Amino acid sequence: LALRLRGALKLDALHAAFAAVSARHELLRSVYREVGGEPRRLVLACCPPGWAIDDAGAADDATLDRLMRSEETTPFDLAQQPPIRIRLIRLTPDDFILLLTIHHISFDGASYDVLFRDLSRFYRAALHGRVVADAPPAASYGDFVAWQRRFIDSAEAARQLEYWNARLAPADSAEITPDALTTSAAPPNGRYVAIPLRSETVVAMG
Repeated sequence: LALRLRGALKLDALHAAFAAVSARHELLRSVYREVGGEPRRLVLACCPPGWAIDDAGAADDATLDRLMRSEETTPFDLAQQPPIRIRLIRLTPDDFILLLTIHHISFDGASYDVLFRDLSRFYRAALHGRVVADAPPAASYGDFVAWQRRFIDSAEAARQLEYWNARLAPADSAEITPDALTTSAAPPNGRYVAIPLRSETVVAMG
């Protein structure tokens, strides 16, 4: 995720805000290691996310694109480092590009609202030298996994599975032919395609 930030940005406050977000949400300070031949998530007691600052000055668009491409294509070592990195590109003293890279093992589309809500609160507090004394979240992702596991092992889940097996048993399997076939030579990385929309189109889309 790339964000353009213009104005008086306080780097210490931003760094402290990200550290506070990581401390609040254990998924952002977790590593994944093999234990007894099986993968395990280990929550680190305290581990601020990786943080880097680049002074790009009057860099042209091609140079900025290379910096951003380098960041998004750098893999995570999930056994050793948390699944979040922050890279700040300083163009001028009051113009920045914030690159936020989070591994999908710990983040999805619904996570953006939570992240930016907490980040803005912690940043405002750090600007005034305050520490937000939040209670821990009512539930963690580990709680969700435990609830899901209990349901999968329950009689209700077995009843639903039996129902759908019976309903779908007579159905023939469908073969879905893709529009295009991929090959091993195809690059694994995707690209974004920008499509400009007229304002009336956006309004009509709701």
